[in-house]
Amino acid sequence: MPAVATALLAAALAALAAVAPGAAAIGSAPAANQTAVHLIFSSHLDLGFTDMDNAVIDLHFYTHWPRAIQLARWFDRHGGGDRFRYLTHSWLLSLYFDCPASLGITCPAADERAEVADAVRRGWITWHAAPFNPNYEMFDSDTLGFALNLTRDVDAALGARPKTVVSLRDVPGLTRGVVPVMAAHGVRALTVGVNGFSAPPGVPKRTPFIWRDEESGAQILAMWHEGGYGGWHNNTHADDRRDCIKAPGFGHALCVSWNDDNAGPPASPAEVQKIYAAVRASWPGARVFASTLEDYVDALAEAAPGLDLPVVTEEIGDTWVYGSACDPLRIAQYRAALRARARCVRDPDCDSESPAFYRFSRLIIKVAEHTWGLAFLQTIGDVANYTNAYLRQRLEDLEGEAGYARAVESWQRQRDYVKWAVEELPPGHPVRAEYESDARQRLSALADAALTAANPAAAPGGHEAARLPLPPRPAEPEAAAGPGAGAGWLAAAARWLGLAAGLGRDGPIARAAVSRRLRAAGPEGVGVGGGSAGGPGGNDNPHLVFKSAHWEFELDPWAGGLSRLARLYPDGSGGLRPGNDWAADAQSGPQDGGDSSSGGGGGGGSGPPRVPPARFLQLQYNVYNETDFDPIWDNYAFIHPVWTGDFGKLNLSASSTLQAQAVPFLVDVIRVQSNSSGLVVQLQYEFPHRLVSEAGAPAGATLTLRSPSDSPALRIDLAWRNKTATRLPEASWLRFTPGRGAVGEGSWRMHKIGSAVDPSHIVLNGSHSIHCVSEEGVTADSPDGGERLRIRPHDAPLLALGEPRPFPNPNEGPDMERGVSACLHNNVWGTNYAEWVPYSQEDASLVFRFTIEAEELPAPAPSAAEAAPAHSQPAPAADEAAAAEELDGAAPAGAAPAFRVELPLAAPAPQVGGASAR
Repeated sequence: MPAVATALLAAALAALAAVAPGAAAIGSAPAANQTAVHLIFSSHLDLGFTDMDNAVIDLHFYTHWPRAIQLARWFDRHGGGDRFRYLTHSWLLSLYFDCPASLGITCPAADERAEVADAVRRGWITWHAAPFNPNYEMFDSDTLGFALNLTRDVDAALGARPKTVVSLRDVPGLTRGVVPVMAAHGVRALTVGVNGFSAPPGVPKRTPFIWRDEESGAQILAMWHEGGYGGWHNNTHADDRRDCIKAPGFGHALCVSWNDDNAGPPASPAEVQKIYAAVRASWPGARVFASTLEDYVDALAEAAPGLDLPVVTEEIGDTWVYGSACDPLRIAQYRAALRARARCVRDPDCDSESPAFYRFSRLIIKVAEHTWGLAFLQTIGDVANYTNAYLRQRLEDLEGEAGYARAVESWQRQRDYVKWAVEELPPGHPVRAEYESDARQRLSALADAALTAANPAAAPGGHEAARLPLPPRPAEPEAAAGPGAGAGWLAAAARWLGLAAGLGRDGPIARAAVSRRLRAAGPEGVGVGGGSAGGPGGNDNPHLVFKSAHWEFELDPWAGGLSRLARLYPDGSGGLRPGNDWAADAQSGPQDGGDSSSGGGGGGGSGPPRVPPARFLQLQYNVYNETDFDPIWDNYAFIHPVWTGDFGKLNLSASSTLQAQAVPFLVDVIRVQSNSSGLVVQLQYEFPHRLVSEAGAPAGATLTLRSPSDSPALRIDLAWRNKTATRLPEASWLRFTPGRGAVGEGSWRMHKIGSAVDPSHIVLNGSHSIHCVSEEGVTADSPDGGERLRIRPHDAPLLALGEPRPFPNPNEGPDMERGVSACLHNNVWGTNYAEWVPYSQEDASLVFRFTIEAEELPAPAPSAAEAAPAHSQPAPAADEAAAAEELDGAAPAGAAPAFRVELPLAAPAPQVGGASAR
């Protein structure tokens, strides 16, 4: 810490000593054979949900903390030895003492800051080691490190003991990837109180255990409480003996009194006394006292070597992270900011140690906090009608629809945290410049896609384009001979499109007859005949086979994805040889995609179209009905039927029973190739009309594949155009389905916060199918183990493993033969998530970018092969390391240096000081 910072902090603490000459003594150790019951008073923090985020912050500043201070003062004077101590959150304290008025919060006066600092010194107000309650998978390791160090900064600035225990409430779980980062930043323990509705992870409950990351060897103590933030008994927020954390042979117990969402401390001394009485009734003869998480873990850590605690090594995951795709633009902007930040902290020429960079980092981590807006049922609460026509009427008169308007405002404010964070940086700062450049790139990609959709001859970058011929489709349903034949053909066509029942003759197949007309003209406008001998799922059209300097791939015009994909490597004689084919079938058998009895692979070209196989880079749209939520009620609900209006779509069937899974129509293929830019292929899609008008499908989409001459990476841009706003539950996907036998069994790995996670190594009631990955993405190896494929989702990090479904899957391991799918967007969760997209003009058209890489792996030495784990991690090739340096948010190995900020505790006016190390 620089001398000026030391002097400022010393002066502030000296000033506080004058107003707080001493703190009340904390209770001593219990007598022999007497249980010490550590009682924690707290309240759940939602930065939103019950009110706008800025109003919630003000509520804590000016209602909850003053009330906690009043209670603590009363008990110190009249409590008869009992005390009151209140656990809050370091992010709030950081804002309080270094207040960003730009958030719309009310900044405290000097005397108010001094009073809170005095309460901290007296032990009345404390906090835990994390800034708030996040969805941890939304962090990269850099920002998680910063979040933990922000707490240490608050500790140091307020002269408090360093916090080493993390509290997480509401969110049911988190990834094992946090363990090495937390341990490296001094975290000793984690305590979790699971939302009462949600299935609690299959780990030991209400007793300590060791959570160990075997790859790194790091471990922390962990404690899980199911069924709520804490106990609720006799109309009192208090644990009874069953709820408290305890272990055989250990003379300490941890009990909590955790108040409701943003409810703050108890309302009166009498309520606190009632809580004490309830806990003492459960622990006759024990010494019950107001404590801290640190004091309890001190005792636990000392005793742990002799307690034979259970050890958990599996992934747990976050079954709530599926809600993060409700606002895809917010996530894309957030990821862009994380990439720019990660690059800056690794660049010695980039200013990452200024107060401005610190304030940027402090606001950007808020995006990972688990609140996304106002509570739906309490704000909109409209479950009478889910139709698009009804929604359009509400949105057209938004000023007259106060609930709808406030909900949209709350979603926009949560999105704006990215903007507010970036605006903390001065113009021209490398992070701000890169973030703004990324935004321009997204807009440019959208403009290219829109231009090509309007004029297929206009190639990206001004190069000459060739419109490639597509094989002809069977006639539209109206052209089928006779009513019986027409009905049968319609059903077959519905199966081919992957559409579920409920789409009749006025549905998407019939109504899209004109829009799905295949532009089957070549560059000279010559029609193409024949070429369909392969049938749906096959491809005999040589125009749809592409080769660049680094990749070769083949388009399946029936399924709209790739039927071949291989990286090209030098063959040693001046030529190129293909590596593993990640998309083609290496085995026989029914392909994923629908009714296997209808076919799906190649084969005869006569007869009605078959169900298209799931393909690599296949776009898919789903709309769901109430029956799709049954697995939540049957397998995930811990307390049922409470909160069905939050976790489902209450009364949806009264408005819609529409249920569909659709692969859009491929209507154009445009190829651009030049010596300077490499190969560019654009695929134009249109969605069935009914799904556009009655559900939320976009009018069209453009998938662009770029294989630059100077890079072995395959760049993918997927742009949707003019998405329809809908309240019907929906999800959009980009599937990465490998060919049968194209991927080595058990080789898939998800990369979260710097750790590689095996999708088959997840606890019961953990997140088996939905995961949010870091910029390192997801990897899989070839069957012979000689090559590795990496998929990096830059803007859409939420992945579904196996079958693409957005719902939590607590108990079934995914079928990894179906690969992974990037969830571009879903709105299936209510609670406080964005109910429809677009909710602003910005997100009607969006682009999602991915990078696909492949590299050959060095053969392990024979002796090492016998000792290596099943999925060893070889050193990355130079180009992969460079890509990681550019895009990844992973921190370098080893403990990260400390962050710090100077908080002006007793100064007459707000001051900003301090700096952050990397």
